[in-house]
Amino acid sequence: MNKDQQTPGKLESPLKRLRLKMGLTQAELARRVGVSDRAVRAWEKGEYPPMLTISQVRALCRELG
Repeated sequence: MNKDQQTPGKLESPLKRLRLKMGLTQAELARRVGVSDRAVRAWEKGEYPPMLTISQVRALCRELG
C-alpha cells in the first residue's frame, strides 16, 4: 500500500478524539449528523469509511468544529 492510500482505520482516532473533545456521545453525534449510532461506532473502530451525503458531511464538520 502506498502512502497516499488510507485504510478505514485512519479515521478512527481523530473522529473519536474530536467527538470526545466536543463532549458528544456516539448517539448524540449520530443524531446530529443524521446517521445511526451504529455507523459512528463502526467509523471509530475503523470498520468502514463514512458514506455520507454532502449535508451530512457539513453537519459532521459543524458538530466537530
